[in-house]
Amino acid sequence: MPSGLISGGKVYGIAGCIKFLESYYLILVTKMKHILSRQFFEWLMAISEVKENLHKDLNKEPTEGELAATVNMTVSELRKHIEVGQAARNKLIKVRP
Repeated sequence: MPSGLISGGKVYGIAGCIKFLESYYLILVTKMKHILSRQFFEWLMAISEVKENLHKDLNKEPTEGELAATVNMTVSELRKHIEVGQAARNKLIKVRP
């Protein structure tokens, strides 16, 4: 089994692949209920992409207010989407410590 994967358990599919620092990670769907988690994770990725684009456009790190306005959310809604997206990411990505 490749390094970094937890052996055992059923995998229903591959939801995607991300690069973090110097490594690539597979996003595995390990339970059918995780299909919904994938949507939340995609929100997190979309927000991250908008944040990167804003950073380039503004030549500075965008504030939460600037980011929230760009994605048509309140700061509170943005924080909640990020929190839920991070929780979904943690459920989907299975790596050995």
